[in-house]
Amino acid sequence: MAAALEILGMRTYHSILWFTTNLGDTDMWLEAIDAKFYGKGERFTRAEWDQLLHDFGGVSSDTPAIAFSEDLIEAYPEAKVVLTYRDVDDWYKSFKNSVVKHLYSRSNNFIADINPSLVGRTREPHRRVFQGWMGVNSKEEMLQKMKASYVEHYETIRRVTPPERLLEFRLSDGWEPLCKFLGKPIPDVPFPHLNDKAELDKKIADMIKKGLMVVTIQLMKWAIPTGIAFLALRYYVMAK
Repeated sequence: MAAALEILGMRTYHSILWFTTNLGDTDMWLEAIDAKFYGKGERFTRAEWDQLLHDFGGVSSDTPAIAFSEDLIEAYPEAKVVLTYRDVDDWYKSFKNSVVKHLYSRSNNFIADINPSLVGRTREPHRRVFQGWMGVNSKEEMLQKMKASYVEHYETIRRVTPPERLLEFRLSDGWEPLCKFLGKPIPDVPFPHLNDKAELDKKIADMIKKGLMVVTIQLMKWAIPTGIAFLALRYYVMAK
């Protein structure tokens, strides 16, 4: 969906963009999460959303933005809302094998613990969103509540969005209903169909590699002088 909006000339904010090129936005996302779900600070108004989203024309409903759907619909009364429908069982399988797999991976969490400035910065907003928005604190709770949260989200969007601002859309519908709703000409290219899971897996793998590299360099900086000091002490002891 983000790729389709980009083709239509609407630069779109989505989670892969956030944790690859816009990781600096993390602090503001954490502020928004803490204010809405944990009572810390003031909830975002349009001024804060303008600062965070600046020149983006669209926002994809993935983490962490999905937890603020009602807030964004209220903050931007002129914006249109495309509710992209997907079979709940289909979505469950995809979400389980992508986001859930990575979020609760022992190896990924180990890297996040020892590399909080990169890998840890992407994990924290996901954790806080799922705790505050879905009320889950473990993989088991996530798997139990996912489908109900999915259905509830769709019901919420239908309830809070004025009918004239809402399009219920399936990707298989193609360009025509989407372009008509957004007032855009139909592009002379096929509607995009991307492998989101493969893209997510690749981006997370790249981030984990960077995190491991940073940790390795830090360990080497610590290990080399420590090793030299140990050898010097050993030499000193043996000399005596």
